[in-house]
Amino acid sequence: MIIVQLNDRAQPLDRGELYENPLDALLRERGWAEVTGGGSRLAASGEIAHGDIEIRLERETPDILDAIVAALERLGAPKGSVLRDAATGERPFGTTEGLAMGSYPLCERARVVQIA
Repeated sequence: MIIVQLNDRAQPLDRGELYENPLDALLRERGWAEVTGGGSRLAASGEIAHGDIEIRLERETPDILDAIVAALERLGAPKGSVLRDAATGERPFGTTEGLAMGSYPLCERARVVQIA
């Protein structure tokens, strides 16, 4: 079992759509693993601090871990994300800068732009 900690404050359904579902499809297609769950860590303020993805591996190899990180980076995983596994410990990754989004009355016409 490995845990991916995403430095992303996405809501659970959004995290599933952005990361978990596409990653699960790739892992199952290759017969490497499956996403078995996920969760959100809350900050003291009650807001989401980061999201986790739990992955059950059929076998753990450096190539598979590299492929998981590469896939998550292609999906836009933010800098400051971490892959945790028993064999190698923590592996930082991520390519995009953080972006806060919310629903604010004064910002209804704002556009969302991904920054790479």
